[in-house]
Amino acid sequence: MMLQYLKSANTVSIGFSELVDRINNGEVMELNIEKNSGRVIGKFKPGAEAIKSHDNKDAFTAVIETEFTDELIGMMRENNVKFDIVPVSFWDTLLSPNTLLLVAVFTIPIVFLFWLMNRQMQSGGNNQAINFGKSRARLASDGKKKITFADVAGVDEAVEELREVVDFLRDPKKYEALGAEIPKGVLLIGPPGCGKTHLAKAVAGEANVPFFYISGSDFVEMFVGVGASRVRDLFDQAK
Repeated sequence: MMLQYLKSANTVSIGFSELVDRINNGEVMELNIEKNSGRVIGKFKPGAEAIKSHDNKDAFTAVIETEFTDELIGMMRENNVKFDIVPVSFWDTLLSPNTLLLVAVFTIPIVFLFWLMNRQMQSGGNNQAINFGKSRARLASDGKKKITFADVAGVDEAVEELREVVDFLRDPKKYEALGAEIPKGVLLIGPPGCGKTHLAKAVAGEANVPFFYISGSDFVEMFVGVGASRVRDLFDQAK
């Protein structure tokens, strides 16, 4: 019954001090206290001064501190006010600020994640997700001019060292027959722009083999194992 008053246009919100005054003045006819919520819903007596003070609104709501519930019950008993303690309704609990905040905290990130995934899928991001652990190495174009040692100058000592690697790449069986193994790799050291990549391209050009190149920063990712996966994929492509 009280909920009908609460939903009607004849409901007014009052403070705790006014609620106490109206009860002590005998202007309150009945009152419902929502358990553990601190909200009360009540109705003024017909002809009460409170109705005139609130533009003929005969129902009211108020919020009290839960520790004052016993004190409020005592006042209602002294003034013969009909009261009841009722559980909070399902819809009131569902639509409470705390519940809505909790739902928002969990829902908004999930909705944003689905929106982001959908956007990536529409823009081809699904392929990016599949190839996340794949190498980003690029193959030097065959249409470009082949670079050889003749195009390298100023690093004669390095060139002589690398000629052995070139000879092995050209005829690996000759070295395998002697029990030799090709080096696992060659480390070229120098400041940016000194020609390390150019020299590596010359090795590939002299040996007439494909040349893959990639920046070292492409192996760095925030997720563990991605860099190692890209290294393995790079060698698989080269093989």
